[in-house]
Amino acid sequence: MSEKADVIDAEGTLSTYTEEGKPDKTFKLSGELKDLSLEPRDTFVDEDEQVLVSGYGSGGIAAVDLKTGELLWKKRSSASAALDTEGLIAVTGAPDTGTPGQDPVLVSIGVRDGKEKVLGTVYDPKHALGSPELMSLAWDGHTNTLFIQGEGLNQDKNSIQAFKAPIG
Repeated sequence: MSEKADVIDAEGTLSTYTEEGKPDKTFKLSGELKDLSLEPRDTFVDEDEQVLVSGYGSGGIAAVDLKTGELLWKKRSSASAALDTEGLIAVTGAPDTGTPGQDPVLVSIGVRDGKEKVLGTVYDPKHALGSPELMSLAWDGHTNTLFIQGEGLNQDKNSIQAFKAPIG
């Protein structure tokens, strides 16, 4: 975003607005914030409109406090699928709970504190799923099902796979 109409700001800014549509806070996308991707498919704002989660750096995700502009947390080798009542639903190749395994892990992440809850392993019999940041993810919160579209590591054709998470 830019502070002036029709002008591209090389550094970029992130702005928030009041419920009445008036400008509220503006943060320069510099320092730790410069690595936010802010792509539509991987950017979410929590229901209280206090935290923004976005792709971050080369293959990760991060959360920003929209009141202070501070980076709250960041995760490597991770991709977000949705924001729901369980928190941020994401797939990670490097879970906080231990050593990375052969298969990615489905987690819910607290948007404010970054704490992970493992929901299950995204198991592929050939262990051929690519890294999370290369996956196209969709989450159905009604059925707790994760859909992954992508090409496998063994150069299989593109596929769509569904994984049911054991929530509740």
